[in-house]
Amino acid sequence: MFKKVLISALSVLAILLTSVPSTDAFWSVCTNPSGVPGPESVTSPNCGATHCTVVRGEVMHADAVISSPHSHNELMVRGFVFLLGIGIPLPQIPPYDNGCNSLFTMDNVQTSCPTTPNTRYIWRVAQEVPQETPAFQNARVQFQIWDGNFIVGCVDLQATVI
Repeated sequence: MFKKVLISALSVLAILLTSVPSTDAFWSVCTNPSGVPGPESVTSPNCGATHCTVVRGEVMHADAVISSPHSHNELMVRGFVFLLGIGIPLPQIPPYDNGCNSLFTMDNVQTSCPTTPNTRYIWRVAQEVPQETPAFQNARVQFQIWDGNFIVGCVDLQATVI
């Protein structure tokens, strides 16, 4: 009986360890959906070397440098937190659900859609963390940017919500 419990515990530990990203950065280009471009860089005062910490009821700030070989007329934002491998949608609060409202040129001038192909933009994220958000530690949070029915950008963050 003890051997079965030990083997089960080791199996769970192995699953948990393989679900942690191998990078030591707090962000990475999404691996699922694969093939979708990620940002060139992401910076945030809420994030350290390996993860972000946000407080319910406060705003998470981040700047992501993005570009695309295509022009986009809309950039709708969708967010998910992955708990036990299940993606739970994050509420998107206007006006931050529309990425076009948060675009800046590289010289820090606010702009909007349509975007210009092969042009670098700063996507300035200011996402309120609702009080109803459950507390969690070191979970994968994914932000996707959509143009119509297509994901045109995606980033994964490691985050703790307190």
